Amino acid sequence: MPSATVQRSGAPTDGAGTPAALLMFDLDHLKPINDTGGHALGDGRVVQPVGISAAR
Repeated sequence: MPSATVQRSGAPTDGAGTPAALLMFDLDHLKPINDTGGHALGDGRVVQPVGISAAR
């Protein structure tokens, strides 16, 4: 499994002073969904957890 390191340098902003965040999702089994159902279905599977997180 690949690993990533996020380094913090000061307060995170979007460049205009608005606070910003970086979220990373590890979605298991996405390749078979894309391969059998197509990329539109796979994209829907990516958007779904993001929408759930944003609603909280």
